[in-house]
Amino acid sequence: MKISAEWLKSLTQLSCSPQDIEYKFNGAGLEVEAVVKDADESVMEISLTPNRGDCLSALGLARELSALYDKRFEAAPIQALPAKIADKRNVILKDKIACPLYAGRVIKNIKINQATPDFILKRLQQNGTRSINVVVDITNYVLLELGQPMHAFDLDQFQGDVVVRFAEAEETLTLLDEQTVTLSAKTLVIADERGPQAIAGVMGGLAASTSEKTQSIFLESAYFKPESVAGIARSYGLVTDSAYRFERGVDPALAQVAIERASALIIAHAGGELGPVHVVQEPSALPAIKPILLTAEKLKRLCGFSLPIQQAEAKLHALGFEILERTAQSLKVKAPSYRFDIAIEADLIEEVLRLVGFDAIPEGGLDSGLHFSVPKANVKHIFARHLLARAYSEIISFSFIAAEEAQSFSDNPLLVLQNPISPELSVMRPALMPSLLKMLAYNQHRQQTNMKLFTEGTCFSGLDKNIKETTHIAAVATGLRHAAHFDATQSVLVDFLDIKGEVESILANLFQIAQIDFIPKQIKGYHPNQCAEITYENKVLGCVGQIHPDVLKRCDIKNPVFGFELDMSQLSLKNKKSLKPLPKFPEVRRDIAILVSSEIESAALIRAMQVTPLLQSVQLIDMYQGKGIPSGQKSLAFALHFQLHERTLTDEEVNAAQKAILTLLYEQFGATLRE
Repeated sequence: MKISAEWLKSLTQLSCSPQDIEYKFNGAGLEVEAVVKDADESVMEISLTPNRGDCLSALGLARELSALYDKRFEAAPIQALPAKIADKRNVILKDKIACPLYAGRVIKNIKINQATPDFILKRLQQNGTRSINVVVDITNYVLLELGQPMHAFDLDQFQGDVVVRFAEAEETLTLLDEQTVTLSAKTLVIADERGPQAIAGVMGGLAASTSEKTQSIFLESAYFKPESVAGIARSYGLVTDSAYRFERGVDPALAQVAIERASALIIAHAGGELGPVHVVQEPSALPAIKPILLTAEKLKRLCGFSLPIQQAEAKLHALGFEILERTAQSLKVKAPSYRFDIAIEADLIEEVLRLVGFDAIPEGGLDSGLHFSVPKANVKHIFARHLLARAYSEIISFSFIAAEEAQSFSDNPLLVLQNPISPELSVMRPALMPSLLKMLAYNQHRQQTNMKLFTEGTCFSGLDKNIKETTHIAAVATGLRHAAHFDATQSVLVDFLDIKGEVESILANLFQIAQIDFIPKQIKGYHPNQCAEITYENKVLGCVGQIHPDVLKRCDIKNPVFGFELDMSQLSLKNKKSLKPLPKFPEVRRDIAILVSSEIESAALIRAMQVTPLLQSVQLIDMYQGKGIPSGQKSLAFALHFQLHERTLTDEEVNAAQKAILTLLYEQFGATLRE
C-alpha cells in the first residue's frame, strides 16, 4: 500500500511530520518499507500483515494514525444523492455464500471524455496506478480512499440481468488486459445473458468495459467472501489491487458507502443521471461479529505488567470498537465490521498493547503469571531425540518437490500444483526420501561423505476429493559406519543391516514393537535385492533398504545410500515399558547349524522357533553359502538361549527343547542339522 503522508494528515487534521507517522506505524506493526519524495509530498510504502485488510486504504490508515495519537477518527459523512431516473438492472445472486451482498446502480448520460480531476490523478500516480478514463479513475480512487474495489460496466454492452455465479465448464472470458482465459468451475463470475463479463473480485472483461464511446454505466460494489476469491487471480497469472483486498477481507459495510461516494464524484466530474442503488444481500451469510469479554485479570496476565482496564477501554474506543458493557474489572466489547480479524480476548489485548507501545513496558522481569508444564509425549520429538542420540542430523524441507523426484518413489498419479513456485517444486511429495536424497547430494558436493540424516513430515496421495495426507518419518545413512579412528584396521561402510537395526531400535524403544517382519519386496526407488517391506500384525509400517543406483545417479550421489520410511498413522507411541525382574537362574546357550533352502528367510525360521517352551531368545550368528554346501541351499547358525525364572534347567530339558526345535524346522521348512 502506497500513500502520501500529507493525505493522511489532511484526513486526520494532525500536525505531525512524515517521520512521526513512520515511527508510529512501525511501532504499531504497520511496517513502512520506504519513503519516496513526490514533489512536495512524502509517499510511504507500507507493508501489512494479511489480517490487516482494513488498512489497505487512506481511510483505514487515517483511522489507525488517529488511534496512535489517542484520538478516534471520524470520517467525513458521505451524502446519498437522490435518484433522478428509475432505471436499474435486476441482480441475481446464484451463490449467496460466495457473494452475500451486491450493490449496483445505473448512471446514464455521462461524459466519459471529461478530464480526470488533478487531485484524483495525483493520488493514483502516487500509488502507481495509471489513468484510464474519468469513470475508471474515480473507481480506482475510491478503492484507495475507502478500500472498496468497484467496477463500472458499459450499460449498453451488458445485456440482461446481472448474475453472480460460478463459471460453467469450458466458459471463456477475454479480460481487460486482452488475454483470453478458460474459466474453472471454482471461479466466481459476474455474467449477463451472454456469459461471464468479469471475474468477481479480480478483473473485468473487455466486452462490457467502458470506452470513449460509453454513455451509460452500471456501477457495481460488492462483498465477496475471502475464500471465494483467494488464489483465483494467481491461478490465471493475475495480480490486481481488487483481488489483493478481497483475499484479505473487505468491510461488508463499505459496499453501499463506496457506491454513493463514487456516484457523487462521477456526477461532479462527468455529469450524468443517477438511478436508484439496488442492493441484494443475504444477511445470514455476512460475517457475524460477536461481543468479546475483556477482563482485567487476563489483561494483566497476557501483558505481563499492570495495565488499567480504563486505559484499555480508551485504546479500543480510539480504534472504533464499541463498548457494550463496563465494570471495574471487565469490558464487553464489540469489534467494528472492518476488524473481522478480532475473534477472542487475546486479540483485544494485542490491539491494546499495539497502541500502548513497547516503550510503555516496564524494565525488569515481567509478571506474566504463566505456569509452564512439561508437554505430553510427542512422537516427532521423541523420534528426533532418539535419532539425534544415534548421530543423525535433522533436516526440514518443503512439502512439494520436482515431478521427476516424486516419480522415482511412486507409481501413483502425482498431486500437481496449479501454480507452482518453480518446476522444481511442482508436485506434493508422495514420500520423504526425495527430500533426504536432495540434502545428501547438497552436502556431498561440499565434501561431506559420511552422513546420517532424518526428517518428519506430511506426504500426499490420491487426487481431487480423495487426497490423503499421512505423516511419515524417514532416515538415510551413507559413508563410514563410524568416524575414522587410528585403531580401526579398515574403514567399514554403512550397509543394509545398519539401517535395518535403526528401524528395529525405533520400533522396539518408542513403540514397544519387538516382533517385526521384514518381507523382501521390490519397492519403487529401492535396490531390488536389498529392500524389504516392514510389517507388524499384518499392517504395513513402511519400507527399508538400499536406494536404487539409478536414483542415486540422477541425484548425483556417488556412495551407496541406505534408508527407511515409516507411516506414522500405523503407529502409536507407548509411554510405558513392560518391565520384568532380572532372572535369578542362569541361561543355557546351545548353537545349532542347519541346512535349508536358500529361498527361505531366516526371519521365518526364527518366528517358528520362538513358540518353543523354555526358549527365551534366538539369534542368527552365521550364514554361509559356497564350498561344501549343496547348490540351492544355505547354512544358517543360530544361538538358542534357554532359561526359566523359577529354577535352573537340566540338561535333559534343554536337550528335549533343542530336539523339538530341530523337528519343527524339519517338518515346516525341510531343514536338516548340518554335520
